[in-house]
Amino acid sequence: MKIYSFLLALVMSMMTVGLRAQDHSIWRQARNAAGLGLDTTRQWGTAYFDISHLEGDFHRVQEGGTTNALKFKTERYMKIGKWFYGYGTFSFDDGRTKNRAYCDVLRPYNSDPYIFGSAEFGKYDFMDFDIDARLSTVRLGAFSYGVSVKYKNGDLSRLKDPRSRVNLCVYGISPSMTYTFLGKNTIGIGFEYVRRKEKLLSYSLVQTDAIFDFYDMSGLENNSYSLGGHKGFQRQFVNHSLGGEVSYSYGGNSYSNLLTFAYLNEKEYITEQYRRQPGRFYGERYEVGFQNRYRHGRLLHTLDFSLKIYSAYANEYLQKLSTTINPETGVESKEYSTAIVYEKRYTVDLSDLDAFYKIAILQGDSLQRAHFAVKFSKNTSENNHYVPESALEYGGINIGGELGGNVLGGKLWSTIAVMHHTANNARLVLRNLSSPIAVNVLIPDMAWYSADYNKFSAQIGFKMPVSVKGFSSDWFVKFYGDYLKSSDKRSLTFVGTSFGIIF
Repeated sequence: MKIYSFLLALVMSMMTVGLRAQDHSIWRQARNAAGLGLDTTRQWGTAYFDISHLEGDFHRVQEGGTTNALKFKTERYMKIGKWFYGYGTFSFDDGRTKNRAYCDVLRPYNSDPYIFGSAEFGKYDFMDFDIDARLSTVRLGAFSYGVSVKYKNGDLSRLKDPRSRVNLCVYGISPSMTYTFLGKNTIGIGFEYVRRKEKLLSYSLVQTDAIFDFYDMSGLENNSYSLGGHKGFQRQFVNHSLGGEVSYSYGGNSYSNLLTFAYLNEKEYITEQYRRQPGRFYGERYEVGFQNRYRHGRLLHTLDFSLKIYSAYANEYLQKLSTTINPETGVESKEYSTAIVYEKRYTVDLSDLDAFYKIAILQGDSLQRAHFAVKFSKNTSENNHYVPESALEYGGINIGGELGGNVLGGKLWSTIAVMHHTANNARLVLRNLSSPIAVNVLIPDMAWYSADYNKFSAQIGFKMPVSVKGFSSDWFVKFYGDYLKSSDKRSLTFVGTSFGIIF
């Protein structure tokens, strides 16, 4: 989902261009909720609807093609009474993706290898609710204290036989604190726990007499295949992530920065009926971020760096089924037990390096008159399966620029952007080239991993001040579009419109 995630992030970042100079905020980008009150951002809020359409043939087999989506999001930062600052966001996503196969889970790439799906291409409906709330005290002497909570509930439903329905529930909590010394120096510390549960309830059929191919996968081309294997199949993934973040910030009148170091350790349990476990998944995340804001007169400079490293592995279990009968009640019970553990049978290694610079001309304290930005990123991905040995490696470099501005006091704004992606190190080595997953998924996807592409983006928006019973706000409408063309002559088009309110 790299392309989809990138496009969504780009659209979300565009929402503030020409509206408000949100770049003043640096603590809101970190996990540490106690830093909310240390930012100089004025109170603000936004709520909007977004309708989008994505289509094209530049996509991978397991992520699908044409997608229509409706999104609602509201976001608010404000001071609460005398002692607290608060930030909250709520979003609702609803949509449909077409032409997707071999994947009935939410994370098909660079994650837990024990995924599953049918060879039949079909449509998938998705719906997600996402809540993120943060609360921070004002500075109490040299200290401030905060807590953030998050909750997400999702649903992914296949609309063609064999019909699957996967539910998602994520919740997390992160307490934190900061300590300010020598006036302008602040250190922060925070801890985080997140629990993620993804569960396939069951498969169902409209054609009760039909039999379909079903694949239970264990990494790259390795899988177990069966006709009608979806019948009675159940599986859930429960992931526990625990870690924390340490940060340092310097905040002056014209310059401020934030340096963060984060570490997260995760363990994922995969279970089925009768407590069968195909394996277990372990991961570690390392993140470093460095944000800088410098204001000189009407110019605001933003310079950000980030490095993210993810290293994970999966153990595979060979299990046997035991049946016992209670001699008193005659009740039969079944349970799987592990006979052999194949340690680190599958590994995943990812790295993402990002650098971003933007110079903006300010109009007052909250409006960007114009801006110019450049971005550089480099990512690498490596998946390995051992005994038999297979490997998939890919990566790329992205270089892009963005130019935007507004007229009529910020009522009309527009942005244009261009990005070039250079693919490198795309390599696929499979032990079994005749595997159905190799023939129908991995080998076709190599065209996606190996392709260079150019992406062009544009948006135009208009806002209008409205006052109702003494309450002033800005209503806005925005139209945007992206067009991607790859070196192998494939393309991707993404268009949409947003309308909402800024208050």
